[in-house]
Amino acid sequence: MPRALAIEDLPSGLQIRPLKVGADSGLEWMTGFGVWSLQFESGDLLALRCFPSAGLGGFVTLWHQTPDLTWHMYVASETPEAACPRYFGAAVTSAERADVEVRWEDNRTLQVRAHRRHMIDLDWRVHLGSSFRASLLNSMSAVLPRGAWRWPLVPRAMGAVATRVLDLGAMRLVGVMPNGQRFWLNPRKIYPVDSSSATLDGRDLGGVAFPQRIVWLGDYALPKRPMFAIGDSYVEPPTGTIPGILKTDPQDDERLLLSKYVCHRVVDRVLDASHAGTFGGQEAPAVVVFADLSGFTTVAERFDPEHVMSILNRNLRAIVETIFRYDGAVLKFLGDGVLAAFGIQLPRDDDAARAAAAALEIRDTLAAVQEQVPAEERVGVSIGMHYGRVVSGNVGHENRLDFTIIGDTVNLASRLQGLAEPGQILVSDAFQERLGHEFLVSNQREVRVKGRTQPTMTYQLDGMRPDDDR
Repeated sequence: MPRALAIEDLPSGLQIRPLKVGADSGLEWMTGFGVWSLQFESGDLLALRCFPSAGLGGFVTLWHQTPDLTWHMYVASETPEAACPRYFGAAVTSAERADVEVRWEDNRTLQVRAHRRHMIDLDWRVHLGSSFRASLLNSMSAVLPRGAWRWPLVPRAMGAVATRVLDLGAMRLVGVMPNGQRFWLNPRKIYPVDSSSATLDGRDLGGVAFPQRIVWLGDYALPKRPMFAIGDSYVEPPTGTIPGILKTDPQDDERLLLSKYVCHRVVDRVLDASHAGTFGGQEAPAVVVFADLSGFTTVAERFDPEHVMSILNRNLRAIVETIFRYDGAVLKFLGDGVLAAFGIQLPRDDDAARAAAAALEIRDTLAAVQEQVPAEERVGVSIGMHYGRVVSGNVGHENRLDFTIIGDTVNLASRLQGLAEPGQILVSDAFQERLGHEFLVSNQREVRVKGRTQPTMTYQLDGMRPDDDR
């Protein structure tokens, strides 16, 4: 499991001691945290289980119940067969592997991002609150010996108390899982969810809703009120065949490899086309971004090849991570530069705004990086951006396909990058027209670029307008 998910890395005030259970206990155990359940105005219900410490191997599981009440689970783990579907598989429609990233933005804000072919993209943010009643229950839990929770009477009583005190509808801490195993839960710390927001496949799920019904999975109850919990779980090992274990996808290994080169938004389309042997294109509007490391050739002449690659990767990593963070697609590395696009898979109204914000962050981040390295290793970055229609698809031979974008929009973005000075972001008038009032531009001028008979109006993107001026 990634270090970011370790129990020891929980924010200050939320930390707990990891559970230690011997193999002779006869129980499967896990320690971690999660959002018990949270329903949105859209009718979608999300839940999270993050268990970095577990007897069978750590895992993260994202639960999603659709508005039509079907359950889907997405597991990130080196041992996915030991995750939640091991216990809940009989009650869900599908259980599949996925990329799930969990990180803390601050002491009370949790961000969850997930991607899978059948759940294109999820961005979920959860902010924890506090209450006197939850604090009282946490104090009661703290004084109980941990071993006491494995006696059914204790969790049964605590569940009944928590249900009434927090008005949860139900919180059953002992019972039988959908797959038939008996469970005992020990929520050592619980917190109400103060607020939450999520987008699923570009769809805003709306605000938090408070359903009237209780969702049951076997004897396992999902409370009506959204709660966050940290604690332990004990489950009897399964006997016989385990229903609902993860579906396998022969493309998983290919997808993992490709995702190291281009963002996940492109991976599925590349695989689908390559396995089908197709070469066709798709035309759509998009923002095209070219970012180039200025001065790198001079830097490369000073060092041995291994050190040159280290310098290159250090700077490209900052560019790529920023583009991914703003939901852009990295399509190609061009020596010491990057070709990226926003909107080629799922066009959105804010493509230009996200591209602009990413470009500004790339400029500022790389400037900060240069201050931390020796003068002889420093480089700059020049960026060109244009908005227009592009053709995207696979080109080449069935034994060597390359996903790319072509068209006049791509050519003009490349020309603008070539005209930009180090530290400068040049954008076209078509791009500028799609920017909101919150961005500052200057230096309006006409330029002539190779391949175009008419001059092109360009602007320099300077930054974000102060909040008071928006």
